[in-house]
Amino acid sequence: MSAFVTIWHFAGRYKYVIVVPLLVLFVCFVGEDSLWANYKRYRQLNDMRDQLSTYRLEYERDSVVLQRLENDPKEAEHVARELYLMKREGEDVFLFVNDPTSQEAEK
Repeated sequence: MSAFVTIWHFAGRYKYVIVVPLLVLFVCFVGEDSLWANYKRYRQLNDMRDQLSTYRLEYERDSVVLQRLENDPKEAEHVARELYLMKREGEDVFLFVNDPTSQEAEK
């Protein structure tokens, strides 16, 4: 019983020294509104802002390409020929494909 009384007197005498660091640890690291959780949300918000700016630039670039495709028939033909390998009537198209297995066989 003597040890319990000694600890109780020590805790009573230094109660602020014990409680304040515990409170600081609780505020900093425990709970959904802790400083650590707020810091993680702040980093996530900055990452999302960076992604948003990237998507805005991509949207603007794609809008310009779409406008050119809608207004210029030569641009539409260019895209059809390059991306979709379409050809005109009576035209022959030759594709040169780099095959890595054939290059190894030549060595």
